[in-house]
This record gives sequence, C-alpha cells and structure tokens, in this order.
Amino acid sequence: MIHKDMFSHLIPIAKSHGRSISTYIHIALLMKGKRVIAMAKNKVGSRKQGCGYANRMIHAEIAVIKKFGNMKGLKGLQLVVLRYGPGVKGWVYSKPCPHCSIILEKIMREYGLQKVYYSN
Repeated sequence: MIHKDMFSHLIPIAKSHGRSISTYIHIALLMKGKRVIAMAKNKVGSRKQGCGYANRMIHAEIAVIKKFGNMKGLKGLQLVVLRYGPGVKGWVYSKPCPHCSIILEKIMREYGLQKVYYSN
C-alpha cells in the first residue's frame, strides 16, 4: 500500500488522462524511480482487441503492461495503481482483483517486476 500523498503530484495526470472523471477510475503507472515509463487506465473493450480483456474490461494493471509491451523490460520496474474519482481530493482505496493478483504475482516471479503498490 502507498500513502495517499505519495503520488499526489500525479492527480493532474489522472484528471487529463483521456476524459473528465465522472466515475471512479484506476490508473496504472510503470515507474523506474520517480519516472513514469508507461501509463494506462481501466477501459472497456473485447478480446478482439487482443489478450488481457476479461468480461469486456481490461484492468489498468494489465493494460499498462500490455501497453509497455516488453515483458523482459519489466525487471526492476515498479507498478503503481491509483484509484481516483469525482469530488475526491486525493487517491482512494484500491486493491487488485483475484485475476490481476495471480497475473501480477507471476509477472513479479518470472519477469522481475520489483513491486506493486495500490492506493489506500
């Protein structure tokens, strides 16, 4: 878990990431130190758009890894998953679904993703 103020400087990025925020969204960032390497959000789609979609959704965690596209390049990177919503001045509690937990554990074990943080 991360402290709610730890990534407060990323709120403007969240607000500008593709739409105005009228519902809660998750934003995932692959980071090396304090540098953002890749960023994605949860979105609706289908398996026609490729792997990673389940029940017509792709969660931010999987979307950012798919967007990054280099599994071996994940070694030493950190994944930060932040949940943001309307009328909120900071990040809100987030946790991985069972499907994402399994995938992320495997990626950490097999490809060296260093750490995964969720907002709280």
